[in-house]
Amino acid sequence: MTIFAVELSNSGAPLLISTVLVLFVQRQTLYPASTPLHSGAGSSAPIARSHSLFLLLLVAATLYGFSFYNLGYPILTATGSHPSTLAFAAGVGIYVVYLGISALSGYTLGVQRLSPLRPLWLLGYLPSALGSAFMALSVLLGMPELAYYGAVAILGLGMGAVETFEPTLVSALVKSNTLSRGMGFLSVSRSIGQLISNLVMGFLFTVNPASPYLYAFVASLLATVVLMGADLHYGHKMLQIP
Repeated sequence: MTIFAVELSNSGAPLLISTVLVLFVQRQTLYPASTPLHSGAGSSAPIARSHSLFLLLLVAATLYGFSFYNLGYPILTATGSHPSTLAFAAGVGIYVVYLGISALSGYTLGVQRLSPLRPLWLLGYLPSALGSAFMALSVLLGMPELAYYGAVAILGLGMGAVETFEPTLVSALVKSNTLSRGMGFLSVSRSIGQLISNLVMGFLFTVNPASPYLYAFVASLLATVVLMGADLHYGHKMLQIP
């Protein structure tokens, strides 16, 4: 009963506080009726481009979901060589580095008002791939534990950018009256990838501690290639944030 109460307070209290804070939010302006890609002068080309780009975004988000894994795997990797008395501190350190870098990068990038397409793959998907590759190399080469924290920091940078620019890109591609549907498609795409990813990585982790990170590297790299190709084809300048 005590454990249940602790878990309930840990999960329920943040939700309650965030709900109360939302009550004080007052939106002064509504989303425009048309998005940057739907504002072409009577031409269907901008709408076709937005639909194609949105589909490519969903493909990339699904691939990124395949690379997204529970933070428990890096914690197990980093704490595997620690005595039991230091394992807790090492695990907390992983969380602090990852969540701290993710929050800092998300805020810093969010206030820059950047066009979302190129930063999403360049600052989001690509660092996620590099962070997983660095994690795999750290395991294969037996690097010091500090290397794991560096890899987790890179992963945090990528996550902060992804959480910032994926919804922004959806809002630029989808009309305001279908924005909730567009966000739903994005969530479903990512969730499918995450469900499969953790199952696959759990199996790979039992085979070799480095193999799940190599798998995540390949998935993130594929997501990067998909969105980079979309960027080169459509051009990121058409998605300037007003």
